[in-house]
Amino acid sequence: MAVGGKPEFAAQGANGLVYFNLEDKSELLTLSLKTNKITKRISLKPCQEPTGLAMDEKQRVFSVCGNNVMMVASADGKIIAQPAIGSGPDGVAVMDGYAFSANGADGTITAVGEVDGKFQAVATIPTQLGARTIAADPATHRLYLPTADFQPVAAGEKRQGVPNSFRVLVLQKQ
Repeated sequence: MAVGGKPEFAAQGANGLVYFNLEDKSELLTLSLKTNKITKRISLKPCQEPTGLAMDEKQRVFSVCGNNVMMVASADGKIIAQPAIGSGPDGVAVMDGYAFSANGADGTITAVGEVDGKFQAVATIPTQLGARTIAADPATHRLYLPTADFQPVAAGEKRQGVPNSFRVLVLQKQ
């Protein structure tokens, strides 16, 4: 099936739909598991290059974007909020009522929560440069971020990893 763009991460909703971002189109699409057809295209603009996507128990969708915003949308496609996040996000995970954006370019996690009915960044948690992929384990209240050490680079050069330096950062709720 052609979707008309570059698919990124996906999340399954409780309503028989799969939600996924089109990175090059700044769209959120829904795919029916019953019919195997695209049922909705939702613009995520002003989001640029949406990558990571997660869904909470209330069926709200969290997409992290290359221009340092997280788009929060309802399952029916209404944009709820656009909180600011760190640089270089690639992954997002939901746990304990928060969405966590892994910001590899500045080595942080942005925790986004609902405060007085509005989504906003509530904490910036230091991690490590390059830690941009994230997974959550709600049973243990831990976040996992794979990363490695990187060689110093000049402006405009591509970052190179240090051999044999791979590790997984484990963050636990205090």
